[in-house]
This record gives sequence, C-alpha cells and structure tokens, in this order.
Amino acid sequence: MSQYWIEDGQTLLFIGDSITDCGRRGAEAPLGNGYVRLFTELATARFSERRVRYINKGIGGNRVTDLADRWQDDVLYHRPDRLSVKIGINDLHSHLRGAEDSVDPARFAAVYEQILEITHDNL
Repeated sequence: MSQYWIEDGQTLLFIGDSITDCGRRGAEAPLGNGYVRLFTELATARFSERRVRYINKGIGGNRVTDLADRWQDDVLYHRPDRLSVKIGINDLHSHLRGAEDSVDPARFAAVYEQILEITHDNL
C-alpha cells in the first residue's frame, strides 16, 4: 500500500476562491503562490518518481454559486482523481454584511451538496 494518497498518473484539482487562486492567473501561473503551490512542491519533492498532474482552478471573490456555475468546465471536464474544495469566506462575508445577492447558510449547504453529488455521480 502506498504511503501517498495520490498514485502515479493521477490528477489532483484544487478549486475555490482567492485562498486557492493566489495569483494563479498572473505572474505565479499556473499554480499561484499559496497553498496549492506549497502542496505541489512538497509532494513533488517527496514523491518525485510519480507523475501527478496538479490543476489550480481558484478564482478570487468566488462564492459557492460561482463554483456551481463553472463546475462542468473547471472540474468535471478535467476528470480529477482527487479534488480539493476551499470555498465559503466570500459567502459568509456577503451574508454578514447583508448584501442583496448574499448566499445564506441554508443555500450555501444546498449548493455545496449539489456540486458534491454531481461530482460523485460523474467521476
């Protein structure tokens, strides 16, 4: 049994908001300069013999509804073997400040559950 939960030839996809994005669409493309790059560099250093594809699909400012809108193109299209989702701070912030287009906790949970079910059914 492998000590690493990602096997040779697999794809790991990260999706979320600015915490995931971290400049991945600018000077720090394609992984950004945050936790995605750190994870990738540490995993590659430890398991250099494994060919693993790392994809960062974070977009700053995104909320769970934004993820749902782009789920097909940004997640399902790539058919990842492993998926990391970090989302929620922008949803919380907009809800607490009473923004007209805010996502309340019940809606957040429903949309998040929906994208996880879609993923489970399609991958």
